[in-house]
Amino acid sequence: MTDEEYFDIIERKLPKVIAEKEKINKIYRNLLPESIQMGDDFQNWRFMIVIENRQKVLDAIFKAGLFAGTNFPSVSYMFKGVSSPVAEVEAKHIVNLFNDFRFSEAQARKICDVINSVI
Repeated sequence: MTDEEYFDIIERKLPKVIAEKEKINKIYRNLLPESIQMGDDFQNWRFMIVIENRQKVLDAIFKAGLFAGTNFPSVSYMFKGVSSPVAEVEAKHIVNLFNDFRFSEAQARKICDVINSVI
């Protein structure tokens, strides 16, 4: 596949991908407390929330047959020898909620119910 063919595919699929993410993000925005949501500027890749009891929330999410991510490492690993205590603490409280074709609107509503029941 040439670069041009690849970029054509991306150009065709991107509007659909963006629309799907926005649909799921709207559910999260409406059903989760604003206090745990990171700003809209952070919601392109996944929908990011910051919670104190991350492991308890994750356990409940997985017990409900759903999934979420925590792969948001502190930026400290990129800067050897530099301490980033705020980033290290924040990284331990972030949960990434899926907002793509692998996660349905029903799953998004269900995960919000689970999160709200735990926090």
